[in-house]
Amino acid sequence: MTKAKTNRGHKQQMGQFMTPSNLSLSIIEKNNYTINSKVLEPSFGEGSFILNQIDLFIKNVYKDDSIETVKTILKENIYGCEYDEILYEKCIENIKIKYNLTEFDHNLKHGDFLITNFDNVTFDFIDGNPPFGGTINSLYNEKLDKKYGKVNGLKIKKETYSFFVIKSLEMLSDNGKLTFICSDTFKTINTMKGLRQVMLQHTVDLQNLNYFSEETTYGMV
Repeated sequence: MTKAKTNRGHKQQMGQFMTPSNLSLSIIEKNNYTINSKVLEPSFGEGSFILNQIDLFIKNVYKDDSIETVKTILKENIYGCEYDEILYEKCIENIKIKYNLTEFDHNLKHGDFLITNFDNVTFDFIDGNPPFGGTINSLYNEKLDKKYGKVNGLKIKKETYSFFVIKSLEMLSDNGKLTFICSDTFKTINTMKGLRQVMLQHTVDLQNLNYFSEETTYGMV
């Protein structure tokens, strides 16, 4: 890992680009949730996807917006992970404020998704905006490269979003659906050839985003 990369600002280190709520909703609103669905957001930030997931479970599945229903959704249906402690606490606070909660049981974990254990739960839907260009912690850099750096003989570039994709694919149920926002660079650059080949082993629907937010001018899909 180069000194220049490890000396970058906090936001760059984390690869953070916050997803606007209207965008996260447009991505998940057609997901066919059921009362048994397990849904994961592996880098939930301030909770853009999480809050919309709760709303969709209320609207389409439980058809009840009581506090007890929200608590059930958070305990039984929704899982998540966030590395940044400030954003993690912000998400928890946003949930409390929006749904008038004080304390509640949940499956939202503070930690690095790439080394976080979800007790072998498989997920029907994994949605989110994984970190792009983030720095992988040097304490387990080599360990993660051994685990996610090669799939069926295909080399996977050591990059946060590519490793997020590989781990997420492993955690999907047999008929599960993975939907990520990410940089469009993986479509063409040679170092992402392995990731492209792994993705093509699944049914893929690739859509360009005409606009993400003011945070970035990168091409996004």
